[in-house]
Amino acid sequence: MLIAASAGISLLAFALFVLVYVVPFFVARRIGVRKGRRWFWYALFLGWLGVIVLALLGPKSLAQSGSTYHVPPEVARRQARQRR
Repeated sequence: MLIAASAGISLLAFALFVLVYVVPFFVARRIGVRKGRRWFWYALFLGWLGVIVLALLGPKSLAQSGSTYHVPPEVARRQARQRR
């Protein structure tokens, strides 16, 4: 009986660890990559608070990130036809 109780507590502790420490990494990565920001440090040091900070921050400007987004003319025409 005591072993079953300790196994349940261990399982609960593991689930809480995953929820509090591991899941914010996946959420922060998803938000950070989409916004062009470095997400790892936010997730490591701030956890869920870092996820909230990343969500509130705007995307990095294109001039700072060095990346541009270009839609080829053929794709733009195809998208315009689909919208009609």
